[in-house]
Amino acid sequence: MYRTKFCPGKLLILMTILSLLSFILKKEQHVLNPTSNSSTKRTEQEMFERENPYFPYEAFKMKRFVRNCNHFPTFHTISFDNSYWQVANLKSTTIYIFSAHFDNRTYPTIRVLAETVGRINQLTTKCYLWFSINRAPVITDIKLTYLYGKPSFYTKKHSLYTFPVVISCLIPKRDNIPISISIAESNCSRISNNIKIYSANSNEKSGVSVCLKGLQYNSDMSKQLTEWIEINKELGIAKMTFYIYNIHPKTKQLLEKYTESGSIDMLPITIPGRVPNTYFMRKELFDATVRAWVHEIVPINDCYFRNMNIYQYVLVIDIDELIVPKKHRTLTEMINSISNSFTSLSFSEVYFWSNNTKCIEGTSCDLYYFQRTLRSPKYFLDTRASGHYKSLHNTDKVVWVGHHYEGGCVSKCERRYVSTDIAHNQHYRETCELEIQSECNNKYRNGSYDERLLWRYMDSVIIKVAKMLEYL
Repeated sequence: MYRTKFCPGKLLILMTILSLLSFILKKEQHVLNPTSNSSTKRTEQEMFERENPYFPYEAFKMKRFVRNCNHFPTFHTISFDNSYWQVANLKSTTIYIFSAHFDNRTYPTIRVLAETVGRINQLTTKCYLWFSINRAPVITDIKLTYLYGKPSFYTKKHSLYTFPVVISCLIPKRDNIPISISIAESNCSRISNNIKIYSANSNEKSGVSVCLKGLQYNSDMSKQLTEWIEINKELGIAKMTFYIYNIHPKTKQLLEKYTESGSIDMLPITIPGRVPNTYFMRKELFDATVRAWVHEIVPINDCYFRNMNIYQYVLVIDIDELIVPKKHRTLTEMINSISNSFTSLSFSEVYFWSNNTKCIEGTSCDLYYFQRTLRSPKYFLDTRASGHYKSLHNTDKVVWVGHHYEGGCVSKCERRYVSTDIAHNQHYRETCELEIQSECNNKYRNGSYDERLLWRYMDSVIIKVAKMLEYL
């Protein structure tokens, strides 16, 4: 039999020719399909914005160093703090900037959320609006709103502490939304921040969205969170927004799955300034309750501003709370039964004792909210005790929000307290809050009784929880 002599040299030549042909074909394909490269760029941009939701992608891609305040600040000139905050070092104070949002409810305005050490000089501090990466900024005055306590809190004597503010900047051109915004002094030599402007919109606002404070749990909360999310979906909640300090890997996997389905948004967050951002040290800081409250204001308002142009109502609650209607199946049905001449609806809380559980026959004993049916006989009806109410806000009328009530309104605030015959806030706790601990046993635990109002959603929720936990 005749055999061809094997020649390594010829094989190498053949492989080289094939590689060249492959390269030529790819180049021709690129010419015929010029969007292929832009598709890769879009993917990179999406990945960048998921990891850095508050920083403009345009500033990241520009490589030049900026030498004065008339040029668009790029990545290399930005002063970052704890990953997600940017710093404005002013003569009067230091501002840690988190996010910026377009608000067109009255006059086109950018709302900048920040925390500050000391009071901000409103005369010398300016907004730099960037409408183009190649043009000088439009400079406008600021309007300052203090979001926590009295303005006297905002002093430099507490230099380790930061307090939340909204910096409002009017847009002089009604028909344009800036790409990004910077905060600096009027005679600045260099700008050290550049904040992406969030401007999501909807042709017709509808539905209810939920805003939560930042999550920080080392333990696996996936089962409880799955149940909480599915109950809220049954209550008619269209979107829930979670802010993440750090969570268990399994909990993160769960929330990522819900993010893919569009049920929730999940955003990263840290604390600004000269404070620790590791789990145990941050927990120690938050255990000083006032500090925890202060740092919760920015994320809940970031969530509110993100949703105010998409949803008609925003509800601010925690994962140990559920707003449950008594005469309607969903919150939307309940809202529609009430006159819409309100800025906020406030719901009284009632304790559901989390250390008293009832195993439901024929189901897993892992259910958290359905198993805890023993509640206090007493509601908190003193409207002066704001800490015992949670509120749902009309996004056409409320400018910014607090933990329990609206913070400011477009015109006059018209809060309505919802009768406990219509709905209430089921607050799951082991015991009473600190300020009423001395009277807890006599007033709030004495005569506790079983209430299963939530059970009407149970069959549907159990199926959905089981399905989601299978994925995990």
